Amino acid sequence: MKNKPIRSLQHRTILTFSFFAIFLIVFIWLFQAIYFGAIYEKVKANEVEYICKDVVLINSTNPNPNVALHELAMQKNIEIIIFTKTDNGYSIKYNNTRELQAKNIGVQIENLLAKLGDQKFVSFETNSTDLNILNCVFRENHNGVETYYFVSAPISPVKNTIENFSYMLVFISIGVISATMIGAYFLSTSISRPIVRMAKSAHEINNNNTNVKFEASEYLEVKQLADTLNYAIGEIQKTDNVRSYCKCVSRA
Repeated sequence: MKNKPIRSLQHRTILTFSFFAIFLIVFIWLFQAIYFGAIYEKVKANEVEYICKDVVLINSTNPNPNVALHELAMQKNIEIIIFTKTDNGYSIKYNNTRELQAKNIGVQIENLLAKLGDQKFVSFETNSTDLNILNCVFRENHNGVETYYFVSAPISPVKNTIENFSYMLVFISIGVISATMIGAYFLSTSISRPIVRMAKSAHEINNNNTNVKFEASEYLEVKQLADTLNYAIGEIQKTDNVRSYCKCVSRA
């Protein structure tokens, strides 16, 4: 049976902590590579859906909805259209969008309603030059009138978001590994220091010096070891005293 290589406690502690930190970092990198994009899109979609509910609430309950809607649009950086169907076409209740200020607004609204179909709520993405736009179209019955809402919110492209997150992860990884190794060094030093002191005291016994005392530490296991060794040294000292006494008697 081969003997296992003997390593110092300090070396083993630093190595264990380093492997744990590397495992954690690899897990985070795999998570962001596999799941981050889907989770980010889901979170942004939920956020826009909650904004849509706020738009409905403001339009239904606020005595001056246009002001409140404008504040919400500025705060969240979104575009909002609220309209109803009439015999003559469409009645725009609120509109802060640039896209639907054109003359063919009726055609554009028809396109939105075509996406909605028979559903109450639908969301879809459109792409611009540097942003993805998340759009929501939904209908609500407001005071007996079927009201249509369109909310458009820009979201950072997932690719750019992942790249930024990966860039931060590089620094986070370096910081975590550095902090782990420094923390492991100080922890292992504090644990091994009293053991090293006891090892030096044990070497004194090899030199026939039994007047040594093993110092305890704040760690329970080390204290128990020190107490056991001190007891053993006490017994050795008693044996030496008996031997010395017997020699004196025999000489007499």
